[in-house]
Amino acid sequence: MASKAEQIVNHFTDDPDTKAKIHEQIRRAKEEGATLDDIVAEFTDHPGTQAKIKEIAGKVAKGHSMHSIAGYHHADPKKAQSAAENALKHTGAIKHILKQ
Repeated sequence: MASKAEQIVNHFTDDPDTKAKIHEQIRRAKEEGATLDDIVAEFTDHPGTQAKIKEIAGKVAKGHSMHSIAGYHHADPKKAQSAAENALKHTGAIKHILKQ
């Protein structure tokens, strides 16, 4: 059976390259002690984008609801509600995986 991390990644993508990149970052964090700063810096050097990613990660770590975060941070206010609803659906699937 797939690990919980694998199940969660599988929930979001079928793309093998994306899966490999995500699992590599998980491995780096576990085995090498890579931090969020290290990982984010690999994908963008834009300070504003880095700050926004860290802000969202901090909210998740503090237990803020994903649907609220998705709605609040969506770039297009007209799509914020659907983004929030979509995040809520995914949250249910992730909670189900974590309870196994």
